[in-house]
Amino acid sequence: MEKDPNNRYTCDQALQHPWIAGDTALDKNIHESVSAQIKKNFAKSKWKQAFNATAVVRHMRRLQLGTGQEGPNPTLPSPCRTHLLMPEEDAEACCEGGCSQNVDGGADPLSNCTYRCHPTSRV
Repeated sequence: MEKDPNNRYTCDQALQHPWIAGDTALDKNIHESVSAQIKKNFAKSKWKQAFNATAVVRHMRRLQLGTGQEGPNPTLPSPCRTHLLMPEEDAEACCEGGCSQNVDGGADPLSNCTYRCHPTSRV
């Protein structure tokens, strides 16, 4: 690989290179090492994702404690909490009946249950 375009191989030169034209690339079976590295990277990325989610939750709790606001009652879940794991069609049908209006009766659009059930469907 060359940065300078004038020093780069032409297509014909590249096709004649032993690594491409010969069996050099086929001499070593890299499947196992590549598979192991992919699995390692996947596990590492999942761990990072879980760690970051935990850090965000911790940060949000600290912000909530800093404002002096009381959080939602942990024994009384949101009416839409169960919809987060439902398929979208089922959750929409469930929300249409009783919780498509503001839960607290206020005019705050963020308290709209449909928004909380389907946060990714709102753009």
